[in-house]
Amino acid sequence: MIIFYGLKSFVKNIGFSIFITTQIALCFTACIFTSSALSQKLRYIRVFDDIIDGDGYYIEITNEDKSGTELFPGDISDKECFSDISPYFDEVSALYAYLTPYEDNPCETYATWSYAYRGRLIDEFYPLMQSGRWLSDIKPEEGCVHAVITEGSHSLKPGDVIEQGFTTYDGDTIILKVKITGILKEGAKLFGISPPSSGQAWEDTSFESKNIEDAFHNYYRSLYKQPVIIYNYDELATNNAAAFIKGTAMIPFKKGLTDAQKEEAFNSIVKISLRSVPFKEIKDVTADEVRKQLIILIPIIIGLVILTIISIVSFSAISTMRQLKSYGVLYICGGRWRQCSLISLVGTSECILLAALETYVFISLLTLSGKLNETVISVSAAGIAICGILSIFILIVSLIMPLMIISKTQPREILKSEE
Repeated sequence: MIIFYGLKSFVKNIGFSIFITTQIALCFTACIFTSSALSQKLRYIRVFDDIIDGDGYYIEITNEDKSGTELFPGDISDKECFSDISPYFDEVSALYAYLTPYEDNPCETYATWSYAYRGRLIDEFYPLMQSGRWLSDIKPEEGCVHAVITEGSHSLKPGDVIEQGFTTYDGDTIILKVKITGILKEGAKLFGISPPSSGQAWEDTSFESKNIEDAFHNYYRSLYKQPVIIYNYDELATNNAAAFIKGTAMIPFKKGLTDAQKEEAFNSIVKISLRSVPFKEIKDVTADEVRKQLIILIPIIIGLVILTIISIVSFSAISTMRQLKSYGVLYICGGRWRQCSLISLVGTSECILLAALETYVFISLLTLSGKLNETVISVSAAGIAICGILSIFILIVSLIMPLMIISKTQPREILKSEE
């Protein structure tokens, strides 16, 4: 009976119901867009949040004679923590590149650029995936290594096995079986990568903005021309594949160092860096960027929520006043005002369900049309949770409003006024 009257109320006020539904859908969409933007920004902060509170530097790598942005195997023997450069460095986060075999190597090459991550860049980082799974979700398998690859001219898909060649530290060539675990989304951000030189030097804007998010660069096929393949460094290290450090690195200092030791550690950084930024500056600038984004987005969300709440209150009031006679008859037949309030709740629930459907269809159409391909917008657990909290708040308002109008009214007075 309550559901029937709720449906009847929704249909009876169909114009206003559609208006309310659209407003709720706009709120849901705004919440999903906002949560996606903030989640994406926090995604990069979380990778390094436990080290940027301490001492250390974000650096642009260079070799001994400052002629390039690489550290080759001859420049560094300890591949674990750079401890042969300084005993005061903690685990370094860097981009590892691989020496490629000669062209007559008997293997099929699917990607021109072969990179790897290790440590927190595998375990704490999760780039945007088109399909499949990131390397942190994969368990080691005997007889093969694992990798993800960017979108490109290849026809690879998750689960495919290819052969790739690597040069070892001894100068030999090895052929490894590589299982593709996922395809990276176009525009996915990766730590330390930069497009190949096109006659002009690559400008790393992260050293200008000092924002941790800018240490991760977008991969676009139009810039790279060829796909990029990303491995788990530890898997390739067990096969003696020769890697060199390329681009940029996050170098935290060990905890408990004296001022003299910190100065010595910094002097070691100067030898292997073209530019450097202390963690404290990165932390301050990143926090400021998050605050600025919140200042812009939160008022928009609050405005939409307030407008929706006002509309829900109006909708509940109008719906209640239009159905006073029905509520009076229901009360005389044994119902209670509480049940009348539930009728309003059912009507509002229908608006919320339709709004959720509208939001889903809208975002799906944007996704299918490719409008979201180069954005971070997605329906995440955080976005759904925020929309759920908003829905509960709206339902509470729709439950209370009818009670405020009719709770102090006698059924006999209602029926007389409706005669």
